[in-house]
Amino acid sequence: MTILRIYRSEGNYDIHHLDIKPETKLLTLFEQIRTKIDSSFAFSSECRRGICGSCAVKVNGIPVLACKAEIGSFRSGVLRIEPLNSAAPKIDLLSDFEPFFRSFSRFPEFPPPDGGLTRHCEPSDALRCTQCGICFYSCPSVASDDGFAGPAAIVKAERFLSDPADRLTRPQLEAAAENVYQCVKCFRCEEYCPRGLKPEHSVEAVRRRCLTLPEDSLGTIHTKALFDSIFHYGKINEVFTARYIFGFCGSLPLILSGIPFLLKRRVRIRPVFSKNIREIRQLLEADE
Repeated sequence: MTILRIYRSEGNYDIHHLDIKPETKLLTLFEQIRTKIDSSFAFSSECRRGICGSCAVKVNGIPVLACKAEIGSFRSGVLRIEPLNSAAPKIDLLSDFEPFFRSFSRFPEFPPPDGGLTRHCEPSDALRCTQCGICFYSCPSVASDDGFAGPAAIVKAERFLSDPADRLTRPQLEAAAENVYQCVKCFRCEEYCPRGLKPEHSVEAVRRRCLTLPEDSLGTIHTKALFDSIFHYGKINEVFTARYIFGFCGSLPLILSGIPFLLKRRVRIRPVFSKNIREIRQLLEADE
């Protein structure tokens, strides 16, 4: 017996007690509920093959594609099924994707290549991304900062930043720097991506390109902050780097957002020095 708690409008949940075969797809179950139990039940689906990404939902807080997820893959006998964007659902399991699609406009338009030449981009994650929104709505940086474009938008931006046919401008790189340095490297985007993409690689690629900006830009300041933190403590001190980059007042929102990590003992207020700090400093000085 499997117990389903399915989100409905205005925060209410429908509870169903069903005998379900472990190999049953979640999307098949949705269709059965709408056909046999409640014809007003709303959800989204298109391809049924994990390509379009339109059937993304959250099961016990974990984002999945309903067309690929099997009931038996969940350890719990009670499944809480919610829309992907549970903060602003439209109705039932239909999410409001406007914030996600708006995130792609955070970067300035890229100029056309010289002479109207056809692009010859290397195959990238941007071409394989289905824009399902899973990485966006599972990202803690997106949840805490409306100005963060999110993993999918950075993947798309990296495709154009790495295109040799484009003439990069400082505003483009500065816009990229304002976003990529808000990534906290939680790797949820890679963990939950149904296509197995690695947005974190795109973040690192954009960060390397941002190092070409002048020394007063966010990218170079951020890199210097990390270098100084490692040189001083032998490791990265989050409080030190935030205060170095944004100042005391500017770093307060970031420090407050780190309280949950502090409670889980993933961040420490008191600075901790590495035991091998002398060797680390010698390596850094030699690299300079």
